[in-house]
Amino acid sequence: MGSLEPMAICYKPYMFQRVLCTSQKFDDELKDWLSSLVLSGRGQFVINVVRDFAENSLLAKSDVLLSTLAFCTTFKDGNLRQSVYSLVLKICRIPSDLFKYLTLEAGFSENKKGSFGRCKRRLVAKWYNSEVKSARQLAVLMTKYRRRSGWSHVDVLRLAHVRPIDDVRGLLFKYALKGLAECRKSFNPDCLAEGLQDEARFILEYLEAVETVRHSESEQDIARLVSQHSLLQEHIPMWMKHSKLIWRALAEKMPLMATIKSLNNLSCVGLFDANDPNNCISIVKSRLENADHLREAKIHPFTLLIAWKTYEGGHGERGSLHWKPNPDIISALKTAFTLSFKVIMPTGLRFLLAIDCCESMSIGGVMDSPSISPLLASAAMAVAFCSKELTSQIVLLSNKVQPVELPPELTLDALHSSLLKSCCGSMVADCSCPMTWAKDNLRDPVDVFVVYTCQTGQGKAKTPIEAIREYRDKMKHPTARLVVVTLTTAVRCLDPSNFDLGTMYLSGFDASVHERIRCFVTGQLDMSPGG
Repeated sequence: MGSLEPMAICYKPYMFQRVLCTSQKFDDELKDWLSSLVLSGRGQFVINVVRDFAENSLLAKSDVLLSTLAFCTTFKDGNLRQSVYSLVLKICRIPSDLFKYLTLEAGFSENKKGSFGRCKRRLVAKWYNSEVKSARQLAVLMTKYRRRSGWSHVDVLRLAHVRPIDDVRGLLFKYALKGLAECRKSFNPDCLAEGLQDEARFILEYLEAVETVRHSESEQDIARLVSQHSLLQEHIPMWMKHSKLIWRALAEKMPLMATIKSLNNLSCVGLFDANDPNNCISIVKSRLENADHLREAKIHPFTLLIAWKTYEGGHGERGSLHWKPNPDIISALKTAFTLSFKVIMPTGLRFLLAIDCCESMSIGGVMDSPSISPLLASAAMAVAFCSKELTSQIVLLSNKVQPVELPPELTLDALHSSLLKSCCGSMVADCSCPMTWAKDNLRDPVDVFVVYTCQTGQGKAKTPIEAIREYRDKMKHPTARLVVVTLTTAVRCLDPSNFDLGTMYLSGFDASVHERIRCFVTGQLDMSPGG
């Protein structure tokens, strides 16, 4: 788009994108914008926006997207409902997401948890019979996520009257509806279609292992079955969750993301004890320090930073769990954080990154990630941009702008330490300053201004939107964009009378923030409202 001025555009669809992008929950403001678009005939545009957000992982949690889709089904539009259900199939990859969506849709419907209509029955049947999921994968999903959001597989299969597309899935449905004993009775290899016998035997053995583990009180038996059948921690009964032997068996084949999420439990049961010859330190270190594994799992640096600082803190953000951090694991997380920058896609744009240096940036935690201070989050996002973009500049922000000299090899620790020394006072940062300073002091134009602050993100003499418009005019750079990230306060700053297509406000810090900024500054969020 050649210009970002609002006069030549219909702002409503773009404001809906901004509201969706900054939503922590499905609130009345988002609902009003959604209703306005659907009632004006732009329902398909809404679907396209949600699809784009889902495909690019622009929200850390799927609740807002699923709520948006569920609310769309309240409108009497058959084509829109079909589009919603087609997208639900793509977004809901695991049962917990499907069950969550069904709960959300029921919440918007007068028929809270009654019978399913024809379209919804078709949706559920397609989910369970999808060729994207093999029967083995479906067996893992159905046993891992038995009940979520008030739904179980029994509820859903019965209400949707799902018929299996083959005999192997028929075994799984029989197991869910009537239990393992009935599943065994119905198993007859001679009656199975050619090529399905081995698959059916595997499924039956897997289900038998799951049921044995669910009711076993023997650590040795559970650990053996976990190793033989690659069972997951969700399969382990609660009374065995603190078994060192079982966690050792789980750790051997645990996926990378699950390993990162389980570091606290592995520490608590003693598997990071350097004096124990059966510890898991080497197993975990080899996974975390493997760049190929990190790239294949698409682990974002910010996910690793949150895991690193949470583990280093020795206690969780919720609950009473405490552990003694292992220095080798902390070192491995630090290495993984650096290696994972390879998953970030560069934009090729010129950035100016302004970091608020008031004292409150160095204390407390940010929204969504209490273990991360606002200053550390700002430093991490700045390092992420500087590591991938050819032209980036960092400045300190208070009531004036102070450039930061960057070393040849910028690291998170070095930048964070430098910023800590600069933090002082309780002066409120003026978020319009970076654009004014760049206009008066930089010869080369800036494509993207990113401001990190713990304030409301507003300026004093002028608003950030007024400042970015002045910068565009003075530098004859109509596509310059501005992003304001308020790290501790939820701020939208969406005024229909002063809307600017090239400005976006974000709140908090999680793995999706950087991707939202990247998609915004490259124009991926500027979808045509004509859909």
